[in-house]
Amino acid sequence: MLVLCTNDDGVGAPGIPVLAHHVLDVADEVVVAAPEIDMSGTGTSILVPGATDRSIRIRPHVYEEYPHISAVGVSGTPAMSVLLAHRGVFGAVPDVVLSGPNFGANTGHDIHHSGTVGAALTAVKHGMHGVAVSVAIGVGVEPGAAPADTPHWETAAHLAKTVLRVIAEVDPSEPVFLNVNVPDRPVSELRGIRTVGLAEGSPYVLERFDESSEDGGVRVLSVAVTVDGHGHGADTDIGALREGIASISWLAMTRDGEPAVDDIHDIVADLTESLGTA
Repeated sequence: MLVLCTNDDGVGAPGIPVLAHHVLDVADEVVVAAPEIDMSGTGTSILVPGATDRSIRIRPHVYEEYPHISAVGVSGTPAMSVLLAHRGVFGAVPDVVLSGPNFGANTGHDIHHSGTVGAALTAVKHGMHGVAVSVAIGVGVEPGAAPADTPHWETAAHLAKTVLRVIAEVDPSEPVFLNVNVPDRPVSELRGIRTVGLAEGSPYVLERFDESSEDGGVRVLSVAVTVDGHGHGADTDIGALREGIASISWLAMTRDGEPAVDDIHDIVADLTESLGTA
């Protein structure tokens, strides 16, 4: 299995080398190709910021703690990294695009705005499996618990590795998309994995920052992201995360042949046992 790791937080984000390192346990080859800078919220855009001649920069990137990981920074969005991988720019075409781990949950029906999710969706469009992984910072933590010094990237990596192992075993007949959200806690404290639907509502809250009409009528608004904007039953991604349970949801693409539902359910079946949690 050949795996491309990408993200929307940038090639220098701390979680992606942890993810790539752990995935080597189940993959034959892992390559990191991610944006040079933070590209959060770019969805499936293939934008190359600042390019006036359609050129794309690809620069080697070295992780001091993980020098064995082959990595490059790309002067474009996560989806652009996936498109380049599909064109063979980084070597053989990947079997799976693993996007993340995102800093913060990607939940509900607005997930398509996420660059992390956008990369996975782009993979499916081009015939590769797409898995998006996000760490739900601040969601599902124990009441009164002190915040972690750093997000639990290794928990996200463990979940991703488990999902990839099952994908390899099932070998779905069509490319599949899986959206994985992981509570920000150690693996030993996860309360399981739940296959869920997407929460209702939008996480985006628009706030009026400055109502002044000075300076030519310019208004300044602020956009905040919060899980509180969701309807979150137990059978939704937010509902699972609030219980300390990792959530897995899937999204079909509009294409000639939709991914087989049975294949997807086979992939997520018995994951709790594979994870080793109660």
